[in-house]
Amino acid sequence: MPEFAPESAGRGPLFFLDLDDTLFQTARKMSEAQRERAVVAAVDRQGRPSSFMTETQRNFLDWLNENACLIPVTGRGTEELGRVRIAFRSWKIATHGAVILTPDGSEDAVWRERILGIARPLRDELRHIAQCCTDYFARRGHDAFARINQEYGTDIYLVMKHRDNSRLAELYAVMDDVLSALDLSRFVLSSNDNNISLLPRGIDKAAALRHLLDTLDTEGGARPTVGLGDSLSDMPFLSLCDWWGMPRRSQLAGAVGRAVGEGER
Repeated sequence: MPEFAPESAGRGPLFFLDLDDTLFQTARKMSEAQRERAVVAAVDRQGRPSSFMTETQRNFLDWLNENACLIPVTGRGTEELGRVRIAFRSWKIATHGAVILTPDGSEDAVWRERILGIARPLRDELRHIAQCCTDYFARRGHDAFARINQEYGTDIYLVMKHRDNSRLAELYAVMDDVLSALDLSRFVLSSNDNNISLLPRGIDKAAALRHLLDTLDTEGGARPTVGLGDSLSDMPFLSLCDWWGMPRRSQLAGAVGRAVGEGER
């Protein structure tokens, strides 16, 4: 059972939330003191704790639950999202925008057909890129992997990770040694920490949120919107909101700091 159960807060603000590294994170990204007081936020496929909220994040979530309607906008697939111990009761955007789930948990049918129209023609190309990356990791002896994630029974996007978080240079070498030589014109490449993703153009969080905002407008008019995210790739969806923000220690915060000449603190 989810530990946290957001309630739809009437006509209050809509918070569109990235999850990983925004609302919770893995234990390796927390201090020892934070880990001692952390609560489990998500579990892996075996039911073991995999992501955690600090006490500050937990208090923030409690406040949000009482004052806003919370809508996740996450790169997690629908199966992964189901393992998050937060009972989001409104709409959900998953799989980097490939899936929109209604409050009753069903798929937005219009959005499903749009995504399938984008993804299906790119299946063979995506599989070729994945195989090139897999072969590269094998030749180099790197303990990294390239995996195609699916929704609707079809290939959606490619993700690459390293099994050893201390050797990320080996993961990122694939961008110069393999991806730079391939035609990626029909895809968008993004990276953050131990994650490199390749998504078909047209499948992204911003496109999904734009569709959802149009849908919500037909259900009663505008409500205040707030977006929270940690990654540079979150910026397009954040810019659709009336206000937006980020964790203090994040890829996006670092970029903003450098842009205004302050750097990361």
